[in-house]
Amino acid sequence: MNRYRVIIEQSSTKQAVVKVIEAFNSESAWANAGGIADALSCEHGDEFEVVNVYPDFSARKPG
Repeated sequence: MNRYRVIIEQSSTKQAVVKVIEAFNSESAWANAGGIADALSCEHGDEFEVVNVYPDFSARKPG
């Protein structure tokens, strides 16, 4: 599993939510991020969209 940093933005306020998730590859990270955005949209009643997904190198263990 690899770690990815996900940036999700609330459409009305343009405020961003940043999460670190684990996924096998970037495609599954994007899919997981889409699920998170959908859940946030349902929970808050506002549109959330995935802005970016990229590897989180800071979270890797040395060695």
